Amino acid sequence: MARLNNEKLVQISAPCYDNISTLLEELYSAYLGFQDNPAEYAKRRSSYGLPLGTISAPSDMIESMSEKLRKAEHCIFQIHCTDKSSQLVTQISETIRRSNNLNCIISELKPIIEASIYEYVNARLEQLLQSDATQESPFELDKDTFSSVLNRRIQMFKRMFSKRIFEFPVVAFQLNNEIQLSSNISLIKNTPDRLNHVDCQFMDRFNESRLYDINFYLRVSIPIKSSYEYSRKLSKRVEGAMIGCINLVTSYQNYRTVSLISADERANHLSHFFRYGSDIDNMDVAKSYVFPTQIPKDDSLWSDLIESNKTPESLANWILNVPQLMIELSGSKHLLIERVERSLKWFRDAVNEADMQIRIQKIVTSIEALVNFSDKDTTESFIRRIVKLHSSEIECVDSVESRARELYKSRSNIVHGSSLVERLSFDLVDFSSKCLVLGIICYSMYGLSQPKDSKKLKAWLDSPVVKTDESAGS
Repeated sequence: MARLNNEKLVQISAPCYDNISTLLEELYSAYLGFQDNPAEYAKRRSSYGLPLGTISAPSDMIESMSEKLRKAEHCIFQIHCTDKSSQLVTQISETIRRSNNLNCIISELKPIIEASIYEYVNARLEQLLQSDATQESPFELDKDTFSSVLNRRIQMFKRMFSKRIFEFPVVAFQLNNEIQLSSNISLIKNTPDRLNHVDCQFMDRFNESRLYDINFYLRVSIPIKSSYEYSRKLSKRVEGAMIGCINLVTSYQNYRTVSLISADERANHLSHFFRYGSDIDNMDVAKSYVFPTQIPKDDSLWSDLIESNKTPESLANWILNVPQLMIELSGSKHLLIERVERSLKWFRDAVNEADMQIRIQKIVTSIEALVNFSDKDTTESFIRRIVKLHSSEIECVDSVESRARELYKSRSNIVHGSSLVERLSFDLVDFSSKCLVLGIICYSMYGLSQPKDSKKLKAWLDSPVVKTDESAGS
């Protein structure tokens, strides 16, 4: 098979070929069932609550296939799908994506696999008709023909891969100047000349749906050539992680200020209103205004964050480097950085949660995302590992253990319906932000590119904490 424009040929493994063969057999079975009795086939699918799925001609074949249908030439104009065939297409797409390191998502690759199947079946049909081998099924796999078709379509898809820049509207409270947060992430001002008249009108409506008007864009540059959906989803994840990181550092260093930056968090109503009274004829009204996000008084917190981030291996530098590493490690899966990303997502949601009980649940989940390794003794593992993360701090071990136990017990009471505690004996955001900061720094030193279920890391987290006289509080 000749090389197309010197581009690398698509790799198809033996197990993948087996799945393709199975897929063709399944499609052939569905084809025969439909040809035998279309009404009964459709009725049977409908009785199971299943759609009458089909694979139709891809855009570059619609005209030629329609012409064949009009002239009553031999062709298979529609290929009927089953649940099994759809599952096989997904499996094949995932295998092709992984084995060829394609920077795309499965939903983008599935139509290409289906288009290749469609083209292959009709090309194979012509081959069989020309060779008079009419007893052989057009759905039996000819590897050379199929790989040629798939390779051409994959190469066409890859030519649309590109480096991209995304800018997400955010509110940066009390920030005056643009900031370069990392190599590929920055905060740039929202200025009127960036949008045309129509887009400005849309932005006005966009701002009307938010608590605060947008004043900055968080710019994420994806330096790897990838599909649009791949780069869009990655950049959106990076945006969320960076907002989470900024607010985590702020919460850790000054927990009374919850948010330096906000994007699309679910906001509570600005106004609270309800009626009350001793009876329905004597009702009074309670009304108030509540702003869910605490705003800093000046730009000093931003200044501190910027200066700290300039210092290698400072607290801010460790934390704000996470979103940058998400970009650099995006081609790999099941890494430790995924734990950190999930933890940041839950924490970002938790600090903006007004309901204390739901906040506790989300906070515990954010910590568990870091320290839970599918353990049987979940409670004790949670407590033990939080204490371990604090082992480098000059802090009473018993105090940390007591807080961790109280937090997890409160969460269990909320989930399992026991008596609820209205408040904890310590500041929840202060304690949890410290847990996350210490965990992220520890994991970063260990290596965020390491496997997320590392036995070595788990062993370290479960190793005993030596209580010195100072840490034991004696």
